[in-house]
Amino acid sequence: MIEPEGLELPQTVYLLGWTYKTSESGFGQTAGDVYLVVFSELDPDEMNASNLLGVSSTAVDMVAAGNGVLVTWAFDGIPLDKETPYALMFSSTPDASGILQSQAVVMSTGDPYPGGGWIRVDDIANDWDPHYRATYMTEGMIITAENNTLNLTSESSLDSYNIILCGQPAEPVEVTVAPLGDYAAEVDLGAGPAQPITLLFAAMQSGVRTVTAAIEQVPIPGRLRSVTLVHTVESLDPDFHHQPIDDVTVMIHGQDPYCGQLGTVYLPGDLNRDCYVDLLDLALMADSWMLCTDTTWPDRCLVP
Repeated sequence: MIEPEGLELPQTVYLLGWTYKTSESGFGQTAGDVYLVVFSELDPDEMNASNLLGVSSTAVDMVAAGNGVLVTWAFDGIPLDKETPYALMFSSTPDASGILQSQAVVMSTGDPYPGGGWIRVDDIANDWDPHYRATYMTEGMIITAENNTLNLTSESSLDSYNIILCGQPAEPVEVTVAPLGDYAAEVDLGAGPAQPITLLFAAMQSGVRTVTAAIEQVPIPGRLRSVTLVHTVESLDPDFHHQPIDDVTVMIHGQDPYCGQLGTVYLPGDLNRDCYVDLLDLALMADSWMLCTDTTWPDRCLVP
């Protein structure tokens, strides 16, 4: 439970990272990628999809890291209520289906820093010494896109990220997201190709808004293009007006060209149009030998 001592927190804080000190003896540490899962229910028998709050966006190999060292999981701003106890589980999968072991924990705030602070965690399941520490934000605005980048392909034509407003602005806050760049017309944020969208955050509330980018057409094969999403913040609250938000880059990945697609350039001598000049083409030429004298277009000389 978050118990601020002399520190006034908003009702909701947003979890950004969780640091854990691995066991000095290596006990309970699993090799390979391990994700950290957060539940709102402390009873291990009640931890299920109905009270799953989220899974870390990064994984940690605790065995590779070593014994008695600090390792950190990153989170995409999971909202936490300051009066609610939470539970942690280690999982071998990013969807929390590979639960390895659980830790029931109680959280209390530590020293604040501007816009946030850290959360100290006491383990109540097996009475270990406190060795968890999490960071949270209480004001400002953050982007949850990994590396501030979205990736769009012909197989995955949608990608999204969250904008989290921490704290409680005195006035409503509007965030305009605009695609910019030579290829902006290839990206649709929901208002049409290259068109900006505006997200509204209510006054006196923290909140999360999702931005979804979609590509308008199949990417050009073999080419990589990028579009920059620029954020502009407007509010009558001076603490939020024109507050900077990092740009997000949309990477549009074109597949390798495939034979026969529109625009394929065939090599001279590729008579059967399979994008190879080989014995099959030589056989076609032999079958047509001396049967046609039209050299302007070899296809006209092929035997049906």
